[in-house]
Amino acid sequence: MANKVEQIHANLFSKAIETLKTGQKLASVDYFVCGVCGNTVEDAAPEQCPVCGAPKTKFFKIA
Repeated sequence: MANKVEQIHANLFSKAIETLKTGQKLASVDYFVCGVCGNTVEDAAPEQCPVCGAPKTKFFKIA
């Protein structure tokens, strides 16, 4: 699970870096983190974590 989650984190960082390279400002986005495995998603928590299967209630919002 850790490898899957780190791949997701790397994709989020790459997306942010590419945006900054173009001179654009980063959009204001809410991030939700699974309290079980650390999976991070944008905008809204899913009904079930796609990495570990935890329910939506296990996600917490990062402002």
